Amino acid sequence: MNIETILNRRERILRKGIYPALEFVVLEDCTMGELVNRLDYDRFHTIYILNKDLDIMGKITETDIISVADKCSTKDRIGDVFKSKLR
Repeated sequence: MNIETILNRRERILRKGIYPALEFVVLEDCTMGELVNRLDYDRFHTIYILNKDLDIMGKITETDIISVADKCSTKDRIGDVFKSKLR
């Protein structure tokens, strides 16, 4: 899975009208590369970000990932990239 595939998903969602979704959790020290590699090709994702105590620190979607794709690298930590969305 890569960012281009995520960008093209918008057209598939709009064309189908109904689209399967998938939720999962990720620790805040996971990298952007690890996250993107876990995304399923034919699903829209909601991702909950957890701390080491497994408390939910925030929630992101593919739209959030797209909005930061050009501002971060695959080695950046999720917690750092989405700091403003975390409590």
